Amino acid sequence: MKKIFFLVLLLTPILFTNCTEPIDLELDNDTPKLVVDAFIDWKKGTSGEIQVINLTRTSAFYDKEIHAVSGATVFIKNSLNEQFDFFETEKKGKYLCTSFKPATDETYTLTVINNGQTYVGTETMTSVTPVTRVERKTGPVEKEYASVEVKAYFNDPKDVDNFYMLKVSPIHEGDPSFTLISDELFKGKEYFNIHSDSYYVSNDAGSKDKRKSESSSKISADLFKNKKHFNKNSKKFFEDGDEDENQDDENQDDEDQNQGPFFSHKVTLTNTGISERYYNYLKKLQSIVDNIDDKFKAPSVRLKGNMKNITEKGNYPLGYFSVNESEEIVHEFNIE
Repeated sequence: MKKIFFLVLLLTPILFTNCTEPIDLELDNDTPKLVVDAFIDWKKGTSGEIQVINLTRTSAFYDKEIHAVSGATVFIKNSLNEQFDFFETEKKGKYLCTSFKPATDETYTLTVINNGQTYVGTETMTSVTPVTRVERKTGPVEKEYASVEVKAYFNDPKDVDNFYMLKVSPIHEGDPSFTLISDELFKGKEYFNIHSDSYYVSNDAGSKDKRKSESSSKISADLFKNKKHFNKNSKKFFEDGDEDENQDDENQDDEDQNQGPFFSHKVTLTNTGISERYYNYLKKLQSIVDNIDDKFKAPSVRLKGNMKNITEKGNYPLGYFSVNESEEIVHEFNIE
């Protein structure tokens, strides 16, 4: 890292001149490391038997290719010593199990054997707090844009520290947003999160094709602070006790000529219960990613997860093994 920093200092005056020739930095390439992507998720209402683990290997700085790890032996054992084998699929590096037995508060151990090295990690499945209700507010059309805010409520269990990872998929196509939540500020109380989305409304109300997505999907991470929740991409506050004034809109006739045509939309919210250790890992990872603001700034450290190499201690793997319970809520509604 010192070598890279020194090179950047030397190159700074050059970068601000009229030189147009490309500059290649000779970066040291560390020994490739195994990367374990083992997010075991038991979605409520499913058997949880089908699970996937992905194995890759780190590459050189300029190498954009993803290097899959093929031919590994992968299995998980529970506290009863039951073994659940993962077999590689046609896609290299993707390992599939069709007989996994999920159980909350059960402890699982993942074993990965590759190139004579054995990697293990242990985690306990964390239960998730169920969604109690979902409320929606639809804003008026302003300058051909309309907004929708969705609140999902949960009752946080008391006498235990709870940690959550909330995923929200926007109304229209786009990347989902993630928020990490600790119940430190609302332990044992009801809490909620907000999803805000906006979209372009065509002047031609009869043309669905002209309705384009302008998604600004975010979640309020400042839960129950002063009992008021604000989404920076939204123009309004949600306050405790607010009523959903537009709840009856869902029952209106789609063919009502006075109101115009309606189009069906949905927001998918996935709440996942995670362990404190996994929460802390994700917070550190998030901090590292947020601090990378240019091509010359690389992470100062490689973040270790909960997997370890029991064959060669110094050759530790990257990634994480987590076992979690989740609940998915699909909120569907019509927008004029």
